[in-house]
Amino acid sequence: MSVKIGAIILGISATLFLCLRFSSVELTTEAKAWKHEGTYFKYRGHDIFYRAQKCKQAGPCDIVVLLHGFPTSSYDWHSIWEPLAERFTLVAADFIGFGFSDKPSNYEYTIADQASLIETLVLDVQKRKGPVHLLAHDYGVTVAQELVARHREQSLLNVPTTASKFVEVESVCYLNGGLFPETHQPVMMQKLLLNSFTAPIVKLFTVKTLFARSFSAIFGPNSKPSAQDMDTWWSIINHNGGISITNKLLHYIEERKTHRSRWVYAVTDSPVPLRILNGPADPVSGAHMVKRYMELTRGGHTQDVIVLRSDIGHYPQIEAPQSVITHYVDFFNQLHTMQDTVAPGVQAKASAASSAGHVKHREPHQTVHTGL
Repeated sequence: MSVKIGAIILGISATLFLCLRFSSVELTTEAKAWKHEGTYFKYRGHDIFYRAQKCKQAGPCDIVVLLHGFPTSSYDWHSIWEPLAERFTLVAADFIGFGFSDKPSNYEYTIADQASLIETLVLDVQKRKGPVHLLAHDYGVTVAQELVARHREQSLLNVPTTASKFVEVESVCYLNGGLFPETHQPVMMQKLLLNSFTAPIVKLFTVKTLFARSFSAIFGPNSKPSAQDMDTWWSIINHNGGISITNKLLHYIEERKTHRSRWVYAVTDSPVPLRILNGPADPVSGAHMVKRYMELTRGGHTQDVIVLRSDIGHYPQIEAPQSVITHYVDFFNQLHTMQDTVAPGVQAKASAASSAGHVKHREPHQTVHTGL
């Protein structure tokens, strides 16, 4: 009888645990505010969340498309959104399976599909036929590499911009991300989620405290996320049952290996001006990624790399927002200077030559958190 009662108690406890585990997590005030400022478009029958904001300055503005990372959302850009909007028109979506977008369980999540989602947003929803600039982080870095690869193909075929179904990329800026699969070092939770045996167990027992511990580890030692930020990220990740599909989203790690030549070539021989802003304390894609870049480009002869302060980790836009803004605007100022002085047909080549042979190490402002 006691065994039977014990089994019943265990069963009830397990049921309560599962109900608590998979019950919806209420969005924080910050998450609700970010969601309120956005809207949705349809992609392959699914609702995709995005935010678009016209620049605040008078006259024409460059359009910047911001591509977020795993496992988060466009909210990753909240610290630099308003300052960037002073000068640029901004567009940022939550990839399918992320954030406030639909998270279908029966769906093949691929980088190519996410790139097509961005093309739909830019070309069909925003009706943008001219060039755009990409600002990418983490997972979004790989999506940007695919978009740049498509841009290269379009250029080689001499397809007119107005007739092209591809996004015309004018420049790309990569924050920390797995540009090279051989240098990407996934955290333990990612490794477990990639394993078909351990993934169901990890998803079942992933609670906020475990997520916070794993997530915090990729930030710099002096710029850990606040409890409030962690609550917001957790609420957005859980929105629409996001935890249940995290292992499917992680297939991009294997895709990076499969499509290495295509995506690495988009970096080492970029057809557009490129800048890398790297937080070197990042254990996933920090200083070791920059080192590999230097090896592959024989000294960085085609790109301009900015290595941020030594204690900045995987999320520069959160950990050192003012530094990211400063260096990104500086990148644009250089682009416009180049365009004013170089014939259109040789702009990309001139950009490559201008940053030949070195990596620029620039110290940002002394404060890590600037309140932006």
